[in-house]
Amino acid sequence: MKKIIVLLLTLVLGMSFLMVSCDNKKEDDTDQGYQSSRPALYIEPESFAETDIVLIKNKATDYVIVIPDNPTQMESYAAEELQYFLKESTGCQIGVISDAGLSSDNNAKYLSIGQTSLIKAQTDIEIDIKVMGESGPTIIRKGNTVYMCGADAYGTLNSVYKFLEYQINFMAYAVDYVYYDYFNELKLLDFNYQYVPTIAKMTAHEVYGDRYVKDVARMYMVCGVQAHQSNAELFNGNYWNGYFCHTNQFFLNANDEKVKELENQYKENGEDRYIYKNNQICYTNEDAIRLFSENLFNVLSSNESINRVNLGVNDYPTSCDCQKCLEQTAIYNGGGVLIRFCNRVAENIDNWFKERGETRKIELVPLLYYNYITPPVRLDSKGNYVPIDDTVYPRQGDISVGFMYTPILSCYQHSYEEPCETNMQNRSDLLGWSVFTNKFYMYSYGSNFPGKHTYFNNMSYMADQFRWYHENGIRFESVHEQGYGADLGVLDDLKMFVRSRLGWNPLLELEEVVEDFVTHYYGVAGEWIDKYYHATADHTEWIYDQKGTDCLYPLTTSTSAQYWPKNTLLEFEGYILNGMRAIDSSNYTDADKEVYKERLNRELFLVRYNEYVYYSSEFTKNDLKVLTDYVNENIVKDGYNPTGRS
Repeated sequence: MKKIIVLLLTLVLGMSFLMVSCDNKKEDDTDQGYQSSRPALYIEPESFAETDIVLIKNKATDYVIVIPDNPTQMESYAAEELQYFLKESTGCQIGVISDAGLSSDNNAKYLSIGQTSLIKAQTDIEIDIKVMGESGPTIIRKGNTVYMCGADAYGTLNSVYKFLEYQINFMAYAVDYVYYDYFNELKLLDFNYQYVPTIAKMTAHEVYGDRYVKDVARMYMVCGVQAHQSNAELFNGNYWNGYFCHTNQFFLNANDEKVKELENQYKENGEDRYIYKNNQICYTNEDAIRLFSENLFNVLSSNESINRVNLGVNDYPTSCDCQKCLEQTAIYNGGGVLIRFCNRVAENIDNWFKERGETRKIELVPLLYYNYITPPVRLDSKGNYVPIDDTVYPRQGDISVGFMYTPILSCYQHSYEEPCETNMQNRSDLLGWSVFTNKFYMYSYGSNFPGKHTYFNNMSYMADQFRWYHENGIRFESVHEQGYGADLGVLDDLKMFVRSRLGWNPLLELEEVVEDFVTHYYGVAGEWIDKYYHATADHTEWIYDQKGTDCLYPLTTSTSAQYWPKNTLLEFEGYILNGMRAIDSSNYTDADKEVYKERLNRELFLVRYNEYVYYSSEFTKNDLKVLTDYVNENIVKDGYNPTGRS
């Protein structure tokens, strides 16, 4: 069986996955039914039995791909991806036709993609967005026909990728590397598959731009066309339409003339009222609610494509402390004050659209950040979290309210499964927010802010954390990972793959995912990168001993010569250079050797950059010139700047 690689021509070793068998269950429409039967859809099957049905043999097939007569862009693209990778794997070009004039016949050899008339005729196939979310895939075989469809666009595309994963061992390891097997004969598998990933949309850390959007989609991830502005949908515009993170400035700026005028009136009247105080909006002020609603409504009404807006508090650990805010915070906590504000804004906007005879479906997503992260819940007599009252439920309806959990002060070394003292409160807050069934987003952190060029040891944290989400029924619609804006981080490619795999299926074993990646992505150098990976983790443990704590925060630095001894950096460099020597002595083509060596060079650069930063004075004049030339030659490369984007 020949191995084929997209973007590479050489072969790599086979891959293995640790998965668990699954018994799909029907979901009912109630929240209670959804929660109780949800775990069944969280567990992926290891494999599907092979049928006697020949999908492709000797580069020929009786099958066609069927898409709707008026397909969405995503449905058309999903068909293109299925057609392309099946041809690459088998040499067979499968035709694509529309469902126009087709009658439902499960004896027909169709690969149905999306909302075709064929799947609509199958009354026993249920694909409910309340159950499956935006990205949950469905693959069902009935007779000779296979149905691939999601409740939303990404669900359909993911259905195609999961079909390929099971049928031809398809796996996207990075934006520049996709793997699959070659088959002369391919028999159809007996698919009966529906799955709800823990993270519906995982952002690809520090990857952005038009050329990457489709690449990371193959990893069940999304990335922004522009950095720090929005997470891009594959074809449907921007996920946040440009209004992402700290967006209050767009809707109610402290320097607005109306704001200043009202503030002056309050002061003249001797009132304890504010529109802005302590660099934050006063979320209990009726004038602030009105002005914010009006300004946001004007933005939404002038742009019909906007369907989701992140309402972000300003980037300060502060809140308004007027008398009313203090009273409301004492009752509802900071998160409750913010949710009640957003509910009022959503209600105003909904009413104004209805007055104009318009129906818009828009979700407002406040940022639960710093003083606004504590949930509006209490413990009932049984010790369970319950909402404080009805006013703190995030609003549902055409203009709805979600929320984005943002634990910037969390420790990123200890998971909530076995929390440190710091994470006990974060764990409690997250469990409190999980009682609400609205869309749940997360803004996470993936690097040491002051030192992106040093290792941020959060790999095992991610594995434990994703598993804890799974065990506690916490599912995020989207997780955005912040990395401080630097282009390059230690083992970033590996981290992104780990996040994509474990965010999709938390039951996978971290070490097996790591081994799978380094074996494939680094080829014959994999054993040396594996040593490098474990050496960086061991070194972080040494840093903990030096600092007297193993808590790790995004705002905490370990960047100094004290924590990165020269002999340690030389040890790391040795592993990487040994990997390069293994590539040089391999029988790879010259072109493939350059591809593999460039992957290793990204790690070598970070090691040598630290040598340059910390130990320039210890090199001889000639050796320093060599090191300096190397750093200057590489730092200008796209994606190589370790101190921030230039």
